[in-house]
Amino acid sequence: MKLKNDLRLIALLLVFTCTGIKAQTRQSLETRLVFTFINNIEWQQTKSSISIGVLGNSRILTEISNHIKRSKLPHTVSRINYVKEAASYDIVVIPAGLALEVDELLAVIGTKNILTIAEEKKLANKDIDICFVDEEGKLRYVVNETNAKKKGLKIADKLLDYATEIY
Repeated sequence: MKLKNDLRLIALLLVFTCTGIKAQTRQSLETRLVFTFINNIEWQQTKSSISIGVLGNSRILTEISNHIKRSKLPHTVSRINYVKEAASYDIVVIPAGLALEVDELLAVIGTKNILTIAEEKKLANKDIDICFVDEEGKLRYVVNETNAKKKGLKIADKLLDYATEIY
């Protein structure tokens, strides 16, 4: 069973690295990657469902919600209206254009066991765990493994193998 899941992950990641962003919407690809991350990150406590918060209003909120419904997953997704709410989620997604709120967000999260994912690579140096990046028309991601480890998150080697950069 594990080998079958490993092969699925490798096939999915190859699709992301070989498919141009124009072939599908960026948010759709990001959403699929978010769920790949969920399945390949270990939190300190075992979780049967993951709560995902999306900072502000973004199309990725709708994409994640639709994916959860279609796949009949036990996870939840909500809009984060105020940064202080972020501490109650397992994953916080920071849409493009909300970089101004990152310092406040990181102060709220601190070293809590919360995975942060941003739609902009420039936030990788701001202690965000995973950032999406466009490379030659393809959606990729960078990982701040050092920061994730500080928060007790273990990122699977398979995800690190496909990251374009690891901090």
